[in-house]
Amino acid sequence: MAEQYKFIREPIIGTALLLFVSLTSLVGFSLYWNIDNLYKEKVLLAIESARTNWNKDQAFRGWATRHGGLYVKPDKRTPPSPYLAHLPDRDVVTTTGQKLTLMNPAYMMSQMTREYEETYGVKGRITGKVQLNPANSPDAWEWDALTKFENGVDEVIEQSFIEGMPFVRLMKPMYMKPGCVKCHGHLGFEDGDLRGGVSVSIPLRPYYVAADATRYSMQVTHGMVWAFGVIALVFYVWMIRRRESGRRALEAQITQQNIVLAHARDEALRSSQAKSEFLSLMSHELRTPLNAILGNGQLLELDAENLSENQMDGVKDILGAGRHLLNLVNEVLDLARIESGKMEVNMEPVPVAPVIEQCISLIKKQASERDISVTNNMDGSDYSVVADMNRFKQVMLNLLSNAVKYNKQGGSIFIDVNSVGKNSLRVSVTDTGRGLTEEQMGRLFTSFDRLGVDDIQEGTGIGLVISKRLVELMAGSIDVQSTAGSGSVFSVELKKTES
Repeated sequence: MAEQYKFIREPIIGTALLLFVSLTSLVGFSLYWNIDNLYKEKVLLAIESARTNWNKDQAFRGWATRHGGLYVKPDKRTPPSPYLAHLPDRDVVTTTGQKLTLMNPAYMMSQMTREYEETYGVKGRITGKVQLNPANSPDAWEWDALTKFENGVDEVIEQSFIEGMPFVRLMKPMYMKPGCVKCHGHLGFEDGDLRGGVSVSIPLRPYYVAADATRYSMQVTHGMVWAFGVIALVFYVWMIRRRESGRRALEAQITQQNIVLAHARDEALRSSQAKSEFLSLMSHELRTPLNAILGNGQLLELDAENLSENQMDGVKDILGAGRHLLNLVNEVLDLARIESGKMEVNMEPVPVAPVIEQCISLIKKQASERDISVTNNMDGSDYSVVADMNRFKQVMLNLLSNAVKYNKQGGSIFIDVNSVGKNSLRVSVTDTGRGLTEEQMGRLFTSFDRLGVDDIQEGTGIGLVISKRLVELMAGSIDVQSTAGSGSVFSVELKKTES
């Protein structure tokens, strides 16, 4: 029996078992933590989607309220509302004899949300404790939310089931406005009273399906890391036991050669330390995401006086690679938000000169390293455009960065600002680079197309695509003029603010 457990009693085996338990615990905890956060993130995305849909519905309802509803041709789908029969002008006839019936904002929202639900699965309701249409009576959850609104709560969010399917439900209060009195004033409500609430219900199943696919990838990835760790441990044990066995054999054969035995022991210790450092590094890499890499890299950069030149070069490589990957992720997310219609812009008067000066300062070092001059030809006019300041700055910074990257050594960059007619302003960035062929011009705004310069300059191939989409979101346009060998001119045209 003692011989049976001899293998387990060996110190290296005990250490290996401890490392195996630690590795398994670490990978298991990482998998659990990541999956738990994955599903929480999906629910948060659903909540944000609910808020977006609620804001969209309110914008539509506000527009309809400001216009007092609208008149449409009555049909089977849109019959005259019996709940508006108390209005003397519910039904009218045009001068050509066309009969029309009034759709008030509540009628319009009810029909719109019903059809939106049939197409996309997103549910929406307007309800209240007192209503014109009994079909709008609140369910138990909505009644409870309405009671909370009466006590000062301004938003209720909950995960619940509707007809057996999981949903995120969001509801906010609805207050009487002057435009609402026409249809609802006879119920006793006055301007500013709590009228009821508007709810949006987002189906969670699509988010869960997406999370399930990502969870599978996480399980496979963590399983591969765990398997690699186990293989490394087995190899580690095999190497140490093999070395230890050789040491004992050598000691038995040449007991007089103490120097050789001491050397063998030193070699065994160095090998053990190397393997321990390898396992420690592997565990560290398991726990360190991209942001942690960047953060630690910046800390090393601050400690430059204690690092050698080669070590500093390594730190710069880490930071450069991390920032490049982070920029790629940010650009891909920006492009995804734009293409899905979820990118929002805050339009306001934006002075052009300060934005251009900030962008020039950001690319000044990059231009200086290649001996490229940057000339700002603004004539001092106090120009302003209607735009989102951050997005306008992002576009201009991208155009200037490209003008530096794809310019020739010792080249030049010129920035010009000119009025176009009475209502528009054009900001142009001219470079003296190698220019573009007609074939390249045709592919210029294609996502991830580097135009054949992958080995010359690093980049993602989507910067110009994002810039074009952002300018279009700001009701502007972007234009390119280029000739191969003669440089390029990128121009952004936006609406000019009234002086």
